[in-house]
Amino acid sequence: MYLNLFTFNKKMLVLIFAIIGLIVSLYTFHIENSLKKNKDYRSICDFSIRISCSRAISSRYGRFFGIHNSILGITLYVAIIMLFVFNLNYMVLYLSLIAVIGSLFFAYLQYNMRTFCLICTLTYLINIILLIVSLSLN
Repeated sequence: MYLNLFTFNKKMLVLIFAIIGLIVSLYTFHIENSLKKNKDYRSICDFSIRISCSRAISSRYGRFFGIHNSILGITLYVAIIMLFVFNLNYMVLYLSLIAVIGSLFFAYLQYNMRTFCLICTLTYLINIILLIVSLSLN
């Protein structure tokens, strides 16, 4: 009984963090669209030239093969939620692993830009947590 409850809670963590990741990605999408409309737009995580989500998101690294990173994030987290619904934990593990590898790549780019992006770092942490939890489920 206790073991089943513990496993259930870990499964719920996947859902909770995937939903948080989806919300963060949707906010990133909002920032991208706001910057398109107004170049002077400042998001809530723009504190200085060195701590700026807008700077990182609008940089050339804000896209991967021409696709906005926010769209990739939205797609990733919706896919994880759908896989969770269909109890395909091993696929969540694979997607989480790919997401962490991507996060390491983007963290490196963020470091090279000499900019700290709070939203970007939050998605990296979400991806790491999703990987750790999905590893424990498989």
